[in-house]
Amino acid sequence: MNLKQLRTAKNMTQADVGKLLNITPATYNGYEKEKYEPTIKTLCTLADFYNVSLDYLIGREFAEAKDSNDQEILEVFRKLDISGKAKVLGYAKARLDAQTEIKDIKVRTGYRAN
Repeated sequence: MNLKQLRTAKNMTQADVGKLLNITPATYNGYEKEKYEPTIKTLCTLADFYNVSLDYLIGREFAEAKDSNDQEILEVFRKLDISGKAKVLGYAKARLDAQTEIKDIKVRTGYRAN
């Protein structure tokens, strides 16, 4: 699970999150160390609090891309303010459009790399 990473990114202690969940810091520590399994309700509360998906929360979101930068990109993106997120999203969409346009041109012209 990504609990510790998410908690420290918010500069919170285990006691802080424990108060949010109405549990002891020791119980939350058990969740972070995967000694205890939180209930679905608790997982949903944490996912909402950290503004992440349940898959991300439990470490499944990037299982197929362990060698890529996807995880790091998402972590940095989540830390940006709304203006920064808008700029990054605009840039990413423009890059994707350009990439798609280049592929379309190659298909239409029969371009083949040697």
